[in-house]
Amino acid sequence: MHFLRIVPAVLLLVAACSPKPQAGVVRIPESREAVQVEGMYNPVCPMGVYMADPSAKVIDGKLYIACSLDETLDRWCSPYHHLLSTGDLRNWTLHTNVLASQGPWDAVSHSTADLYAPDIVEKDGKYYMYYDLSDWTEGVAFSDQPQGPFIGGVDAARACLVNGGPHVRLMEGRSDREILAGLVNGSKAAWKYIDFPEEIRKLTLRVRALDGGHIAMAQDQSFSGRIADVDVPSGKGEWITLECEVKDVKTGPHALWFMFSGKSGGWKNPVELSQIDWFRFE
Repeated sequence: MHFLRIVPAVLLLVAACSPKPQAGVVRIPESREAVQVEGMYNPVCPMGVYMADPSAKVIDGKLYIACSLDETLDRWCSPYHHLLSTGDLRNWTLHTNVLASQGPWDAVSHSTADLYAPDIVEKDGKYYMYYDLSDWTEGVAFSDQPQGPFIGGVDAARACLVNGGPHVRLMEGRSDREILAGLVNGSKAAWKYIDFPEEIRKLTLRVRALDGGHIAMAQDQSFSGRIADVDVPSGKGEWITLECEVKDVKTGPHALWFMFSGKSGGWKNPVELSQIDWFRFE
């Protein structure tokens, strides 16, 4: 049985990749290495290495810049992330292949798409790299040091991504969990890194019935191939438990997407359809 609580969301900022790189020789290291770039002010990375979407953090007196990597002259982004670091803004180190969605350092279990727009945060002695992918999914990997390499993924209960406009929010229900609220017509919510086993047959949800509506569920945002559908009756805020059949599930790690539809009051007067406390697979 797979049981998931609603937990605080991780906000992931989406940024565009770089403009088409200028002519030159692109150098893509075939290993993980630290390339010293001494005495360069601008650009700060080696000539022929095209990096974009920089996000800078000062950690323990050093500056770290996470970037997208343009792998070729005619194609934006790549399955790899490099990272730059410096202690004096003059002498730089290029840390290569600190995260990858393909190849021998693949740390992205749910996708092989190109990476872009990374950012790094520190919490409790761990360093987390958040990233976007060209298939419109996102993720996070971790490391014991700010320069990486970044490995692994965060499980579904810790990597909840809320997506679907300004109304969707996480509301505290009790001290041990949050409630997914603000669900209006067209809202979507996704949980990443769910490892789907072969024996899944049923999905159970605990929802608060408000204006009712419909919830469609799919893997990896592919709503043309839904795995479950459930109708939510209208109510006066009472909590109810709903069950629905699950079918055509792809096994292994995938994102689980929810899409909400029902009465629409427009942007000025949105109609909240329901709220979700928890869901589980059986």
